[in-house]
Amino acid sequence: MNLLMKLFSSHIFKTLVAASFLTVSSSQAHEFSVGDLTINHPWARSTAPVAQTGVVYFSIKNAAAEDDTLLSVAVDSSIAKRASLHEMSMGAKGLMHMAEIKAGLTVAAKTEVKFAPGGYHVMLEGLTKPLVAKQEFGMTMRFAKAGAVSVIVLVE
Repeated sequence: MNLLMKLFSSHIFKTLVAASFLTVSSSQAHEFSVGDLTINHPWARSTAPVAQTGVVYFSIKNAAAEDDTLLSVAVDSSIAKRASLHEMSMGAKGLMHMAEIKAGLTVAAKTEVKFAPGGYHVMLEGLTKPLVAKQEFGMTMRFAKAGAVSVIVLVE
């Protein structure tokens, strides 16, 4: 009987462990599609209580034979007053420089563009309240060819 209990307990334990890994994976990795574009894992950093700005990161994979352009992003006014595309780059004197991308960002055919710290990002300006870990909020991305897609941003 003792051996049977050990086997049963071991099976239950392994099942629970496997289920917990599946839960973590599904809550952390998420993707959204529009046309031939896939937006992978939109996430934002949590912010300090007094922060007025936040950032959102993700990647866009274009499986199409043609380029597309990310024209704009938007969040609900309950999150921030404004959302815009930005790029960080190294300036001539070795200083980081941030600039808004007003003309949109091309996502070339058969490539992936990563929005990541130190590079492209979505800037959230005029936060209405801090972004808190495990919070989720919606963001709409508008592409020239593929159209609009709504994504869920996870705050990490």
